[in-house]
Amino acid sequence: MARGSVTETMDHLIIAYDEKYLNEEELNIEQEKCEMVFKLINGFISYLDKSKKGKSTTIKIPNPQLPISKDE
Repeated sequence: MARGSVTETMDHLIIAYDEKYLNEEELNIEQEKCEMVFKLINGFISYLDKSKKGKSTTIKIPNPQLPISKDE
């Protein structure tokens, strides 16, 4: 969804340029910002994928050999 929003924003910038609300320099600056946001989103998605794959589904069970203190 986030990538779609960035793409939509880029489309709106092009329309703003076509309608003369932005000049070419402003369009280029804003498109560069959108490209940076797009890369950041992709990096975050990649990070989430890697962290999801690295998670273990095993449950750690306490060692029954260890003495239990009186406080527990």
